[in-house]
Amino acid sequence: MASIPPDDTGPGRRGPSAALQGGRERAQRLTAAARARGADGLERSLDRIFDEPFNVPDAETAERLLSGTEAPPMSAIGRYLEGQALVKIAAQVAKLAGRSRAAGAAARVAAVPAAMSETGAATAAATAGGAAMSTATSMGAAALAAAAVAAATRTTRTVRRGLNDLRVLASFLASQAREQKVELDKSMLRALTLAIYTDPRRRVDFRFAGSRGATAVLARWSRDAASSPRESRRRDDIETWVNAVDRLDLGALAAEWRPTT
Repeated sequence: MASIPPDDTGPGRRGPSAALQGGRERAQRLTAAARARGADGLERSLDRIFDEPFNVPDAETAERLLSGTEAPPMSAIGRYLEGQALVKIAAQVAKLAGRSRAAGAAARVAAVPAAMSETGAATAAATAGGAAMSTATSMGAAALAAAAVAAATRTTRTVRRGLNDLRVLASFLASQAREQKVELDKSMLRALTLAIYTDPRRRVDFRFAGSRGATAVLARWSRDAASSPRESRRRDDIETWVNAVDRLDLGALAAEWRPTT
């Protein structure tokens, strides 16, 4: 009479699918926590960005400043504040970008022990498999360390360029407001700049009024640091941003504006 195999589906045993799902959920929780911490630091830096708008008289100048062919002016205190922001924000962007890339791999690794246990392999085979896994894990750690060096450079470049983008767009908006004889307070300038920067193809509104917006900016920088967007996309972003500012009716927007406390 054939023996009935033991039930491996009890509460103490997890199949590969359950382990995979658990790994993904843990990665998502870590990413959400890191994003919240990074948003707090970015909020303070965003406040400083809108303190010192400079003159950007036209779309052509804005495009040159955004493309890097011309450096925007910056005071000594502005340079210091940018350096401080760069250190703090880049660390959080690096964590988010790294977790985005590693989430799938971490989940797959978490599923391996459960998959091995379900095969019913002999103890000796399991021991050999454990040794092989240990070696593979060590090799993977070395590969991740090497990748982290390259990712750090990419992350710093992403954050530095992002801070510059926000300064130029805010300054272009402020310059357009002066030309149109529209009074634009700092809160409104902030809300409009973040709306255009995060989604320039959407109709500009005040969804980022008050202290909101940092999470959306951080998410964009994390994606860019993780995926290294092509230069063609960068050129498209610049053109879309500048066109979005150019077509604004700042007088009508100022009439709609209600300051948020």
